[in-house]
Amino acid sequence: MVETKSKISFEDALMELEQIAEKLERQDFSLEESLKAYERGMELKKSVREF
Repeated sequence: MVETKSKISFEDALMELEQIAEKLERQDFSLEESLKAYERGMELKKSVREF
């Protein structure tokens, strides 16, 4: 989760979004990690919409 939106491809962004969603569904994050993952997911969602 290090790449910025300008450096990540559409496919990589979608793959990372899927991974975040799966982890959140399994609930294997602490609350703090869940919030960070959510924020990253929102960044990725925005970058995907820009393609």
